[in-house]
Amino acid sequence: MRRVLLDITPLRESRPYRLLYLGTVTSGIGAQLATTAIALQ
Repeated sequence: MRRVLLDITPLRESRPYRLLYLGTVTSGIGAQLATTAIALQ
């Protein structure tokens, strides 16, 4: 079962990588929200 799941070891072990990942995810969510807002205008 472990081979099917995503390996999140770098997220647990590296604070700088975790911050980079969370920043990227936040940026992506913001871009999607902006796209949706523009489409709804």
